[in-house]
Amino acid sequence: MIINWNGTFLGKLTKDDIEDIGVYNEKQYLRLKTDNGNIPCQVKSIKNAIPCILDEIKPLFKLFKHGTHYANLDHKFVMLIRVSYNDDEIFLHTPLGEYSDVISDVFKSQIQNILIFREIMGIHSNLIDDVDVILNSEFKNYPISCVSLNLGNPKKINTQTENKWIKPDNKLIILCRIFNVKNIEDFDFTTLRFRIEKIIMRIDKNFIYLTNDIIDKLFHIIQQL
Repeated sequence: MIINWNGTFLGKLTKDDIEDIGVYNEKQYLRLKTDNGNIPCQVKSIKNAIPCILDEIKPLFKLFKHGTHYANLDHKFVMLIRVSYNDDEIFLHTPLGEYSDVISDVFKSQIQNILIFREIMGIHSNLIDDVDVILNSEFKNYPISCVSLNLGNPKKINTQTENKWIKPDNKLIILCRIFNVKNIEDFDFTTLRFRIEKIIMRIDKNFIYLTNDIIDKLFHIIQQL
C-alpha cells in the first residue's frame, strides 16, 4: 500500500492492512502497513469524501493541509488523517486556546487565512475549538484548521474574533494576499475553478458540483467587501 496523503480512496481495509488499532488521548488511531513500513494515523468516521476534498483545497487558500485518505473499514467510510510522529510516539496537537508561545506575524497571517477560508466554506469558526497548533518536522509551530465534515452557508466572522485576529488588516487585504493580487478585481476565478475541479476529480468526481458552490461562496464574500 502506498500512502501519498492526497485525499484519495484507498479501497477496503482488511486486517492484513492494519498493524493495530487503539485510542490515544480520546481519539482513535491505527497503524497502516505500507510499502514504507507501519504508519500511524488518526481515524475519523465520515459519510463521504467531502472532508478529504476540503483538506486538499486548503493550499489553494495558502493554508497547511493535514493530509488525508479515505477508505472502507468494517463497511463504513473512514478518513485517515496524517499525524506527526517519531518512531511510535505521536506528537499531540495543541488547541489554539492553550497555545502560549509568541504569536509571530506569519502565525497571525495563517490564522487570518484560516478565518477567511472557514467563512467562505461556511464552516463554524470557533478558533479555540477548531484550530490546532502543530509542530512540524523542523520543530516550528504552525496553526492548522481542524478537519471539517461539510460545507455550509458563508458564516461571518464574529466581532471579537475579527478584532483580535483580523484588525488592523481587513478581509480585502487578506484575500489579495491569499490570491497574490494587488486588487481583488484582478483575481482569476477561472484558474481557481480549474484547480478545484482537478482536486475533486482526483478524489471523487461525484462531488464536482462543489466547484460551483465554492466559487459562488467566494464571489458572494467578495461582493460584500
